[in-house]
This record gives sequence, C-alpha cells and structure tokens, in this order.
Amino acid sequence: MLATLNAAIDTAIIAIPIAFIALVITREILKATATHPTPPIALAPIATPTPIAAPPIPQQPTQIDLIIATVRSAELRRYCSEAGIRWRNAHGKGRHLSSEEMRQALLAVGNLDRPWVA
Repeated sequence: MLATLNAAIDTAIIAIPIAFIALVITREILKATATHPTPPIALAPIATPTPIAAPPIPQQPTQIDLIIATVRSAELRRYCSEAGIRWRNAHGKGRHLSSEEMRQALLAVGNLDRPWVA
C-alpha cells in the first residue's frame, strides 16, 4: 500500500508541472492568434447651441405695490385679516408672519376687491 501511494505521489509530481506548462503554452498561443478588435473611435461631442436668454424686463411698481411697500406692520396685519390671510402664528410656536411675508402674501392673493387699495 505504501508503494502504491509513493507511485501516485511521483506521478503527481511529474504530471502537475507538465499540465501547468501545457496550459501556459496554450494561453500564449491563443493570445498570439486572437484577432484584436479595433478600439472604438472616440467622437467629439457635438456642441449644442445654448439659447440666449432675454434680459429681464424691469417692471414698474404698480400703485398697489407702492401702497403695500409703505404700510406699517399694524396696517399689514389688518389687511391680512381682511383678506383672509393667516398672519398670526403662521410659522407655529407663536411665530407670526414678518412684514415682508405679509406684503408678499397680500400681493399673491390676487383678489380684485383688495381692502388696501381704497
């Protein structure tokens, strides 16, 4: 039994390097005979024209804008209440709308019967 085991080990010592050499040679032959694909041609990106933006047209303030811009915060609160805009505790935790936020809200309402116009 020991002789059989020694014979198998001797065969493996000889067969494994021969198989490795055969694999390396086969790989090199396949590399040499393989056709290499040509690399893809890199195309330059096509420049798309950027649209030219028209300069913003300065808008003249309307009479309503001028009236709202000159009003004090107490009057703004009254106007907001009349227009149905929630200005008190609007941000939660007791934080009310600022004067600028009330002005923007009044201009955004868009109703024609604005109490602050008259």
